[in-house]
Amino acid sequence: MNDIMKELKQISEMKDISFEAAREILEESIKLGFMEKSQRTKDNELYPIYMQRITIRISEKRNDISISFHKAVVEEVKNKWLEIAIDDENLAEKKRKLGEMVKVTVRLKQVPRSIAANIRKIFKNKILTKEKEGVYKDFEDNRIGKIVMGTIIGKERESREVIGFRVDLDRIYGFLPNEEAVFSDKYGIGKKYKFLLVDVREDDGQKRIILSRRSHDFIKELLRQQIPEVKEGYVIIKKIVREPGIRTKISVSSENSKLDPVGACVGPRAQRISEIRKIIGEKLDVIQYSDSLDEYIKNSLKPATIKKIIINKRKKRVLVIVPDDTEQLGHALGRNESNRTLTGELIGMYVEIKKEDDYKKQLEKERNALLVSRSVLLGIKGIDEGTALGLTQLYGTLEDISLLDPEEIMDEFPEIKKRKASKIIELAKANIGRLYEGTKEK
Repeated sequence: MNDIMKELKQISEMKDISFEAAREILEESIKLGFMEKSQRTKDNELYPIYMQRITIRISEKRNDISISFHKAVVEEVKNKWLEIAIDDENLAEKKRKLGEMVKVTVRLKQVPRSIAANIRKIFKNKILTKEKEGVYKDFEDNRIGKIVMGTIIGKERESREVIGFRVDLDRIYGFLPNEEAVFSDKYGIGKKYKFLLVDVREDDGQKRIILSRRSHDFIKELLRQQIPEVKEGYVIIKKIVREPGIRTKISVSSENSKLDPVGACVGPRAQRISEIRKIIGEKLDVIQYSDSLDEYIKNSLKPATIKKIIINKRKKRVLVIVPDDTEQLGHALGRNESNRTLTGELIGMYVEIKKEDDYKKQLEKERNALLVSRSVLLGIKGIDEGTALGLTQLYGTLEDISLLDPEEIMDEFPEIKKRKASKIIELAKANIGRLYEGTKEK
C-alpha cells in the first residue's frame, strides 16, 4: 500500500471513521484549500463552482494526488483557479474562445505552500469534526443514562456568570450545569469524577453532552455497576431519595426469600457500599422495603431506637416517638434533619420526631384542647355529646375542624345539614384561641 493510502487508513482507524469518509474529506479539503476562507460555506455563490470545476484524482500507482482545474476562458481573470485569460500564452489557439472550458492539471506537491497549509488545516479540522460527529452519535445512541468518567477542565460562563463546568470525556467535552452539580464536590481543574450522561442537546447548531451528579438515576446506575445482584435483577430498587452532598436512602427488596437485599448491596465488610460512598461523597443508607409502614419507618430511621409510631393516613403525617435521649433524637433526625426528611420522602408522608417526655406534654395539651373543642361544639344547637365526640374523634380539635369544608362534615354525619356544618366551621375558627389557654409552659 502506498504512503497516501497507508496514512489515510491509519487516520481512519485512529479516529474511528471509515476509510471512504477519510478519502472524501481529503478530496473536499483539497478543493476548499484553493478558496478564500469566507468562500468555504455552502451558501456562498462560488462554493458550488469550485466543487464542480476542481476534480481530484488519487493515484495509488504513482503515490500522488493530481488536481484538475476546469477553467473558463475570459477577457479578464478575477479568479486564477477558475478562469484563464483569452490571451494567456499557455492557452492553445483552438481554445481562444470566450466561454471555452480548459482543463489544467497539477500535482499536489506543486501547489503553493500557502495553499498546502490551507489544505492541511482544513483536513485536520474536518477529520476532527467527523470524529466528533461519530462520538456524539455513539453517546446519543448508546450512552444516555450510563456512567462516564471525566476530568474537570474549567468553568463555563455566560455573560460573566458561571453556569457550570467543562468536562473532558477523553475524545469529547461534556457540560455539567450548576443545577446538576453537588455543592459538596470540589470541582477543581484536573479532578476526576464519575457522571451520569443525561442528554445530548443541540444548542445554536452545536451539540452538547449534558452530565449530572445529582440525578437519582446516577445512584441507580452506580448500584448496577457495583452490585451484580442489582444488575441481574435479583435485588429490586424500590425507591431512591436524596439530599445531594448530605445523604441518600435506597429502599430495596427481593422476590427471593433466601436473598438478603440489604446485605447484597452492602457487601462483605461493607466494601460494595463503601465504593459508592466514595464516588458520591455522602452518607448512604440501604433500607429493607416493607409493606408494613411501621416496619418501613423503623428500617429507615435506623440506628435510632423507636418507642412508638403514630400514623395519620388522612393527614399524611407520622409522629415518631424516641426515648428521652439526645443521642437517640440525633440519630433519628440525622445531619440537617436529613434522616427525618428523607424518611418522609420515602414513605410519601410528613414525619415529625419527638422525645417521649415532649410527646407526653403534647398529649396533655391535646387532651385539654379536645375537651375545649367538645365543649364549644356542645354550645351549638342540635349538637349532642355523641356528635361532638364523633367530630373530635374523626377530625381532631377546633383547629383541624376549622380547615374542613361543609361537605366533608355532611358526608360523615348525614344528620348535619349544610347550614349547621357551616356554623360548626365558623364557630371552630372563632374559638381556636381558646384551645391552649392556660397550657403554656411558664
